[in-house]
Amino acid sequence: MHNFQYKRVVAALISVGMVVIGLESTQLASAEPNSINQSNADLLTASMLETATNQQGLDSQQITELKSIASSTWNFYEQDVDPTTHLPMDNLGPGNEKGSYTSSANIGVYLWAIVSASDLGIISKAEATSLATNTLTEVKSMDRYHGFLTQWYDTATGKRIVNPGQGNCPATITPGEKDNCNFLSAVDNGWYASGLVVVRRALPHVSSLATALLSDMDFSVFYDSRAQTSCNVNSTLADNPPTGQQYGGLYVGSDNASDNMYHNGAQYSDPRISMYMGMGLGQMPGDVWWKTWRTLAPQQCDSDPDFTSWEGQIPQGFWTTVKDPISGGSFNVFEGNYTYPDSSYTFLPTYGGGQFEALMANEIVPETTWGTKSYGIADRLYAQVQIRYATDKLGYKVWGISPSSTADDTGGYNAFGATGKAWGNDCTATANTSAPLLAQGANICDDTIESTVTPHASFLALDVAPQQAYDNIQTLMKDYPGIYSDDGGFYDAVNPTTGSIGHRRLVLDQSMIMAAIDNAVNNDQLKQWFASDATSDAAKKVLAAEDMGLVDYAKVAAKKSLTIKNAISKVTSAGITSTVPNAASVKVLSKPQGAHLKADSVQAKPDGQLIFPGMSIPGTYQLQVTYLRNNKTVTTQTDVIYVQPAPTATRHSVLHVANDKESSVRNDVRSANAPQLPTVNPSNIDWKKTTVTPAASNPSSASVSVSRSNDSVTFEGAKTPGSYSYTITYFDDLGQSVESVDTFIVASTAQANPSGGSNSHPAHPSSSNPDACKGTTNSISNHRQGTLASTGSQIAPMTVFAIVTLLIGGSICSLKFRRNH
Repeated sequence: MHNFQYKRVVAALISVGMVVIGLESTQLASAEPNSINQSNADLLTASMLETATNQQGLDSQQITELKSIASSTWNFYEQDVDPTTHLPMDNLGPGNEKGSYTSSANIGVYLWAIVSASDLGIISKAEATSLATNTLTEVKSMDRYHGFLTQWYDTATGKRIVNPGQGNCPATITPGEKDNCNFLSAVDNGWYASGLVVVRRALPHVSSLATALLSDMDFSVFYDSRAQTSCNVNSTLADNPPTGQQYGGLYVGSDNASDNMYHNGAQYSDPRISMYMGMGLGQMPGDVWWKTWRTLAPQQCDSDPDFTSWEGQIPQGFWTTVKDPISGGSFNVFEGNYTYPDSSYTFLPTYGGGQFEALMANEIVPETTWGTKSYGIADRLYAQVQIRYATDKLGYKVWGISPSSTADDTGGYNAFGATGKAWGNDCTATANTSAPLLAQGANICDDTIESTVTPHASFLALDVAPQQAYDNIQTLMKDYPGIYSDDGGFYDAVNPTTGSIGHRRLVLDQSMIMAAIDNAVNNDQLKQWFASDATSDAAKKVLAAEDMGLVDYAKVAAKKSLTIKNAISKVTSAGITSTVPNAASVKVLSKPQGAHLKADSVQAKPDGQLIFPGMSIPGTYQLQVTYLRNNKTVTTQTDVIYVQPAPTATRHSVLHVANDKESSVRNDVRSANAPQLPTVNPSNIDWKKTTVTPAASNPSSASVSVSRSNDSVTFEGAKTPGSYSYTITYFDDLGQSVESVDTFIVASTAQANPSGGSNSHPAHPSSSNPDACKGTTNSISNHRQGTLASTGSQIAPMTVFAIVTLLIGGSICSLKFRRNH
């Protein structure tokens, strides 16, 4: 499968295939002085609230159609599975070509397909039991190490092979050899293990065999258990490894640390399945989840690699401390994300821009249910990025770019992905803010990287955008009729520009389609099988413990109108004739208390454009938009809009400082949080812009600097006595601003700050030696405790406590004061 490699600090992140990595960063274009245009708002608002249940996502006609597709897809396996060994071949086609080799991943997802066919009623449970038993009996006789399968096996014999078409491996493994004959892939064996878990829950008569194979596995061999540090890497070890992460694999008879084996350093990728399995089996600690990066992490220590030049974008985000629900330990995690260009929408990028990198794990692990503030929302957002980019930016009629066969009959394969190349990126572009990429490390030097659409990507999106995914499936069948046949379902690839089709089917991709249909029409049945196993407990815990700060709503400043564009459905459920809406209606589902928003004040147009009026009361507004054709409903969308109040800050601070001494104050800038929506730690808000305006009356040109990490203002000192005032203006992501005036009074001799800051009650010294505390301090930091409560437009009063510690003449003095706002 696809792995993320971490070799060394200087030349790290070498990719052996592909991988995935993976708040608020906005550039909003003003259409007029009181209007904000968000043409990409449907990234989050078009079907973003749809759930995985068929009751909310798909009607009975659509369910019937998907079941028919599953039946055709199942016909593929009748041709693909070797009749002697019962192993699934990697691929069939074009023509009579057969990829008569297999892998641990292929076996694992074939087990998914067997269970899905049984769930869907295509085969009986007895037949499913027989198929799974035959395959696993063969697997039990195959060469395995630590319970795992090596890279490739001949499907006719069950023997290990070097590579497809390169012959058998030696009968015995020579320790130290570095080839596929003795390589154990962590990600591929993770998919294999997931298949065993599903089979033992869904097919009771296969349970003992599947459990025995699962019990042989030891995922601890893939975990880097060496000492961790508070940095991103451990610089005390050779090659600065990111200890605590998962290795990408293991060469049998070798030692990963000595071999400098690469790490799966990026979590939003297919290798996370082996982390789920390793933690679930109790063979990896929860550390592996938190030490692995969402996006590449900013430097925490001088010894950490600077990933800036490696990124598709410079990630936005925040550091947060997460308590591991498995071990109870605390970990510093960077919740990073990318921003879709020309919009305010953040998302978690994959490594190569491929759909299955992001969404494949969700077909087994209920990420959308368990990770509502983590990978559940990341999965929904990523699907919308793919949809918008392919249809709007690339101009394709269909979407779904993911690693697949090439769209021809050469039998080739490529790591296709939605990379952002269309924004003018050339082959050298990285961290390019003028033309940012959508993927972490895609090969944008490949001019064909965005040329191909694969059907499996649409099926993976049925869980997170069911109507959009279903419509896309129908468009593929209608506009590219050669891509589908009853004897095996969808072929693997189409070039949406030329219409060229690759007449090849992969067991990996067909099995994703089977699993996705089972989940879509049977209320997440495949996920339920996994969730019913004790192995799933760890995944449930870590997904629930995390808040990535991602949001699936559009937002706008108070009193500003907002224009969004919904990606409306234009294909009927039968998939035969195109249906373009000619009318639209709006219903207000919810609004903040006291808000006077009526449906007729929201302008909805048949083309998907929605104009939300400026509202003075901040909070969450939920709208339902129905698109009609001749008074018949074509589709219904839900739009969630958050009216964001202006930020707040400490309005005025006064500090007395010694002559020519540096001093600082924290202004404690905050933004109110949206009720009913994910929150961001206010102390970690990354302000888009700050300006400093010195007072004209300042005695000299002494300057100040502003820290964007903690809102502190540092006065660099002055020799000329007097009062120095500075107006600091902070701008949030929507351009709203707040000012704080900070005054530093410089005396020729040191004087204590008598009040601890303006608007403060007198300070009360507290020390066993009060006389020792007389004097001055050069720095006072005011830390606000508690949270900002927002109800409508009213900001609840808060009491602020601060403790200032003075070290004077060897004595520690604490000044306690409180301040009411």
